[in-house]
Amino acid sequence: MVGDEGTILRFNGLKFSAEISNTSVDLRAAFVPPGSIPLAAGKGGQVLKRSGGQWVASPAASGVDIEDIWGTSSNFIVAVGTNGSILLSTGVKWMSQTSNDVKARDLHAVWGTSSNNVYCVGDQGVVIHYNGKKWTQASTEGPLNTTTAMYALWGSISGEEVSAFTAGAGGAMLDYADGLWRDHRSGPDVAIYSVSSASGSDFMAVGEKGLVMRWSATKGWTGLASETTTDLNGVHAVDGSYWVVGDDGVALTVDEDNRVNGKDSGTSKSLNDIDGYGDLVLSVGDSGKILRLSDGVFAAEQSGTISRLRGVSVGANGAWAVGDGGVLLLRGEAGKWTTQVVPTSNNLRAISVNGQNVWAVGDHGVVLYYDGNEWAREYESPGDFLYGVFSAGELTLAVGWQGLVLRREDDQWIPEDSGTVNVLESITGQAGSAVWVVGRNGTALRRR
Repeated sequence: MVGDEGTILRFNGLKFSAEISNTSVDLRAAFVPPGSIPLAAGKGGQVLKRSGGQWVASPAASGVDIEDIWGTSSNFIVAVGTNGSILLSTGVKWMSQTSNDVKARDLHAVWGTSSNNVYCVGDQGVVIHYNGKKWTQASTEGPLNTTTAMYALWGSISGEEVSAFTAGAGGAMLDYADGLWRDHRSGPDVAIYSVSSASGSDFMAVGEKGLVMRWSATKGWTGLASETTTDLNGVHAVDGSYWVVGDDGVALTVDEDNRVNGKDSGTSKSLNDIDGYGDLVLSVGDSGKILRLSDGVFAAEQSGTISRLRGVSVGANGAWAVGDGGVLLLRGEAGKWTTQVVPTSNNLRAISVNGQNVWAVGDHGVVLYYDGNEWAREYESPGDFLYGVFSAGELTLAVGWQGLVLRREDDQWIPEDSGTVNVLESITGQAGSAVWVVGRNGTALRRR
């Protein structure tokens, strides 16, 4: 074990004891090649060899911070580090290698199966392979090869099969199998379309092909059997249970014991969202369909439009619905819906009420804001698409295309780094608590 200021600790099977390294350089890696002597490496290209119980300096390069070291024997040792540095020792001296990474990204870990099959990984998910003759950048499937730094690498061999994993920032992982590096996820590989919360420690997410998942602080995400393969588009917590709506008028409930039951929505139209406040719970869908849930029974309300309605938000001061062609509806006290004049004809996909303030988002990055008097276009980014918006307390966020997350601050919308390029479909949370964002390819992100 190695560390700052030349720290080296040796474990004898019972306890650790410090060894004299004869250097004050920060050390970052240690390795014992098979049948050879222990090595340590770190800043300034420093490499130490342990011989006769003493650590002796054997510098590999200057101006390079070594992050990791690995080898098959004393005649084949590889060290990697900053600025894409790869150093190779064949037992006599260290030789600088050409990584063929034009960006010269920092490399943080190295591992292989032999002297002609070595991998190293680093910033922006770069993976570089050595075939015994030259180093080349390896291709990867998925977004992590352009967004996430990888810091650790290890693998195993079973017969002729090689399995390897690399792990990095934000819990990101790539796995190697069948000759290809791929994104590794522990969650579902289908789209998650909606997420809702009953409390800061209880969240429900639904999505493609009947996906239903529940999150708790003690168990994390747990999949539930929904008994349907229909896409589920919306979910909302009602009196200790969750109501779920989806394509073809599908409606479900999930109780506190995670029992899933089918319900009659009274329509075959696809339902795209559901939301509520107090006793008022509403669902919206295709062809202008609006349903009110009362005592466990859905009843239709007249929307006055045949446009596809995609989002609904209910607050203490009223209910709003949005849809295609810039349709935006307000529900009056008597349950009458009226069309509002808004400064866009773009499809609107989601809406969020926070007191007197209301935000609606949609295609081409449009963000509309209602201050209690009138609607105004607050933001627009042609080519971007926003699918979800959330506002509680002082926090307002919008999510959408290719991992886009925007935070409203001082009347400006500022991008946040989500760590993914997957499409983000929905966002929810509790004021002053965690926020969850879900999206395609099983993406589930938690913002603390």
